[in-house]
This record gives sequence, C-alpha cells and structure tokens, in this order.
Amino acid sequence: MIKTYQVQARELDLDKYCYLSEDKQLYLVEWQNGEGFDCELDGQRFALTWGQLEAINILAHYKE
Repeated sequence: MIKTYQVQARELDLDKYCYLSEDKQLYLVEWQNGEGFDCELDGQRFALTWGQLEAINILAHYKE
C-alpha cells in the first residue's frame, strides 16, 4: 500500500543572513507527524525535532 502525504516545505535565500554560506539556500521540510523537520544547509542534510531546535536556541543565546 502506498501512502501520500502533504507536508510543509520552505526555502530561504541566506544572502541577507550569512554571507559565508556556500549554497546560499536553506531548505526545511516538516515531518508528516509535525514533530520536527529535515533541513539542508550548504549541502549538509540533518533532521531535528522541534525540542532539539529549542535546546540549540537556548544554548546559542545563553549568557553567563
């Protein structure tokens, strides 16, 4: 049985955010279950849950 899903996909031009980025594109595809997303950035692919992204943001903005 083949199942077909509708998912949210987004693309962003990185020129105004990061001049060092090689590909200049960021792609996100939200998981069908809504718990996270697949990301492609500068030719590297990875997957994150929304909780993992929140933890990264906390660490990135942490000040002592």
